[in-house]
Amino acid sequence: MDDSSERKLSEGSILKDVQSATIENISKNVIFWNGEDEQEPKVGMVFESYDDVFRFYKEYGHRKGFGVVIKRSWFRKGKCRRADLSCWKSGCGSINQQSSSIAKPTTKTNCQAMITVRNWKDDFLFITDVILDHNHSLSPSKARYFRCNRKLLAKKSDFVDETGMDVSGKPSLNQNGDKIVSLNSVHKEGTLKLKEGDAIKICEYFSDMQRKNPNFFYLLDWDEEGYLRNLFWADAKSRSSYDYFGDIVTFDTTFLLNKYDSPFVSFVGVNHHGNLVLFGCGLLADRSLENYVWLFKAWSSCTSGRSPKGIITDQCTTIQHAVSEVFPNSRHRFCLWNILKKIPEKLGYLGQYRIIKKEVKRIIYDSMKVSEFEDGWKTMIEYFGLETHSWLHDLYERRHFWVPVYLKNIFWAGMSTTQRRQSISSYFDDYVNSKTSLQEFINLYETALEDNYEKEAQANFESFHGSRYLLTQFPMEEKLSKLYTSNMFQKFQEELKAAIQCNVSILKIEGSVTYFEVRECGFRKNGEDGKGGGFKNFEVLYNACRNEVECICQGFNFVGIVCRHALSVLKFCQEYNLPSKYILDRWRKDFKCFHAFSHWSSDKGAAATNELESLGCTHYPTASKQQAKHPAKHPGAFRRRRARSDPQIHPEQAK
Repeated sequence: MDDSSERKLSEGSILKDVQSATIENISKNVIFWNGEDEQEPKVGMVFESYDDVFRFYKEYGHRKGFGVVIKRSWFRKGKCRRADLSCWKSGCGSINQQSSSIAKPTTKTNCQAMITVRNWKDDFLFITDVILDHNHSLSPSKARYFRCNRKLLAKKSDFVDETGMDVSGKPSLNQNGDKIVSLNSVHKEGTLKLKEGDAIKICEYFSDMQRKNPNFFYLLDWDEEGYLRNLFWADAKSRSSYDYFGDIVTFDTTFLLNKYDSPFVSFVGVNHHGNLVLFGCGLLADRSLENYVWLFKAWSSCTSGRSPKGIITDQCTTIQHAVSEVFPNSRHRFCLWNILKKIPEKLGYLGQYRIIKKEVKRIIYDSMKVSEFEDGWKTMIEYFGLETHSWLHDLYERRHFWVPVYLKNIFWAGMSTTQRRQSISSYFDDYVNSKTSLQEFINLYETALEDNYEKEAQANFESFHGSRYLLTQFPMEEKLSKLYTSNMFQKFQEELKAAIQCNVSILKIEGSVTYFEVRECGFRKNGEDGKGGGFKNFEVLYNACRNEVECICQGFNFVGIVCRHALSVLKFCQEYNLPSKYILDRWRKDFKCFHAFSHWSSDKGAAATNELESLGCTHYPTASKQQAKHPAKHPGAFRRRRARSDPQIHPEQAK
C-alpha cells in the first residue's frame, strides 16, 4: 500500500471519528419529535424513520411558506444513512447546453435553507445541521400550491349537499325512500317558483351571509301581496373582482332561457388570467322588461353606480331596451355565438341552407372593412333571394350590435369570441342542471364560488412562481414573460409563433408612415370558426416616429394582445422591443397590486392591505388627496316592496 492510500484511509477514519463524536455530542441533548407539536428544526432532534423526517420538514415548510425538496440522500440495505432536505429554491437552475438560444428561466435563488439528518444507533435519524434563513420572501398563504403539499381534491361528482342531491344533478332518496322532487309549485303568476317557507329560508341565508361579511350585498323584490318576484346578490369577493375587472361584463341568461327550474342569471367577466370571474347573481320570475330593469338597477346599486365600459348580452329586444335605460353610457353588443347558434333554426328549411350558412359566416369573419361587410351581405341577400327573410333583415338592421367589423376597435377582453361564449355558462355547469331546485342551487352556489376562487389562486401562484420557456431571444418576449400572467403570456407566444406564417411586403411609404401588406398563410382546418384555409391579406400601418403599429384586424384593441400581423411588421422593421403602449396593465400578474395602488382609499385600506399581502405585495403607497375624495361605498342589503308603477330602486337603511 503506497503513502497516498494510507493517507486516504487515515483521513477517512479521522472524518468518521469526528462525525461519530459530533453525533455523540448531539445525542446528549436529544429532542424526540412527537409528531404533533409545531416544532422548529433544531440540531439534536431524533426521528424514527426517513418518512418522519420528510413529513416534519414538509409541515414546517407549509407553516412558514416554502416548498421542500430532497437535495440528496444515501440509503444502504433499505435504511437511510444520511439525507439533505432543502428549500425548493435551492440551487441555480439548469442550463440547456445543446440549445443555448432557448432561454430557460428559473425560480431558483440558491437558497441555503436546509436540514441534514444522519443515521446513528438503533437506526434513529438525528438532525446534525440546520440552516433556517432564506434569501427570498416566504408566503404561508400560498404554501398549499407547492408540489410537495398538493393533495388530490375530491371529485365533484362524489359531493352530496345537505338536501341529499348529488352535484351532478342525479336525484337521490330521502329517509323515507321517496325521490327528492324539484321545487315546481307556483304560488302566483309572475313570481318565483317557491315552496312554502322557501322565501323565508332565502332571507335567512342572505342575512346570515351578511352577518359573516358586511360586504355581502343582496336585494329582494316583493310584489304587493308579499310574493317574492326577483332577487339579486353578490358576495364580497365578487364585488372586489368587479373593482378590478369590471370594464367588460357578460350578462349570462343561459339557465333562464333554457327554462331551468332555477331561473338563474349572472354577471361575469374575465380576470388577468383570462379566466371567468363572477360579479353577481340573480333570480328572475320572468323575462319581462320590468324585471330586467330591476335587476340591472340592483346590480348598479351594488357597484355604487359604476357602469361597465362594455356589456355583452344575448340578442334580445327586451334586454337591449333594459341596457339602454340603465347603462346608457356602456357599449352594448350581442353575443355572436348566440346568433350563430340560431342559424339552423332560422335558415335550416332553405333549399341551399349549407351554402347560405357558409356564406354568412364568411362575410361575418372575413370582412375587414365596413364596406366589405355591407356589400357582401347585400350581394348574398340578392343572390339567394332572401329579401323578405325577416330574421336576416332584423340582423342587418342591428348589425352594429354584433358584427365584429363594427366593434373590433373596442376592447372586449376577448370575451366576445365564439370560444369564450361557449365557456361562459361553465362557471356553474358542474353544479347546476335543468332540474336543480332553487334551494339546492343556493346550497351549491358557495361550493362553485370556492372552487373557482381556488382556481384563481392557483393561477396566481403559477404566474408568480412558474418558469417561462422563451421561443426567441426578442427583448419583447423576455419582458412580457416577466410582466404577464402565465395564460396571457402564452396567448402572446401563440401570436409570436403564428408570425412565422406571415409574409410582409411594403405597399407605400408616406414620410415616417409605412403601409405594409401582410399575407397570412392559413394552415388551420377548413371551416374552423367559419374561417377557411389558404391565404389572407392584412393591411398594417407602421409609424416609425411615434413607434406605433396598427393592423386592420384590430387584434390588440379587441383582445389586448398584439396580433401576429403587427408582430411580423415589427420584426420586418427590426423593432424587437414592444412599445409600452402595447403592454396592457390588465394582463400583468401584479395587476391587483398595481390597481390597488392607483385606487387607494381610506375606507378600503384594511381590506386592500390584506389582499395585497395575500398576493405577495409588501409596500403600500399613501393615498393621494384626489383619490381620498372618492371613497368606495359599501352599500348593505335592502329589502323593499316595489310598486309596479315605480320600478326605480331607492336603497333604504341597511339591515
